[in-house]
Amino acid sequence: MRKVIDYVLEYREEGLDCSASLSIDFISNYVIREYNEIMAVVYEVKKDWHEFLLKIEVRKKLYSDDAEKEKIELIEKEIVDLSEKLKKSGEGDFFKRRLELIKKILKDNGIEDEKFYSFEFWDQCVSPDVLLEFLDTVVWKDMDKKKVM
Repeated sequence: MRKVIDYVLEYREEGLDCSASLSIDFISNYVIREYNEIMAVVYEVKKDWHEFLLKIEVRKKLYSDDAEKEKIELIEKEIVDLSEKLKKSGEGDFFKRRLELIKKILKDNGIEDEKFYSFEFWDQCVSPDVLLEFLDTVVWKDMDKKKVM
């Protein structure tokens, strides 16, 4: 059964805290599939970032222990490779896909305020944690939160 939620989107515009209530009652299978693909990228970046930081720590230890040059070169290559992988995560269509997903949700729910359809609004006025919370909340709004036995 579909639930209706009124999500209060908090954002900041020209230094002022603002909010808007967005009534969401429909989420399609497409939205759920696309959201899962986008979140897979987010989780991969988090994993790579954590690994990158660990490699930096290992490199520091190797330098302080006067480790073999080969070990240092290997870890430095791994750091460069991870760095390149992380840079590529922000390229391509990731941010475009996320905005298109938001637009789809808004259109499907009859929200017509053009402000919410611009990349600039979501990029400059909405904090990353609020953006992710919005998507997570609305995409999974119909999932029963009871424990499954």
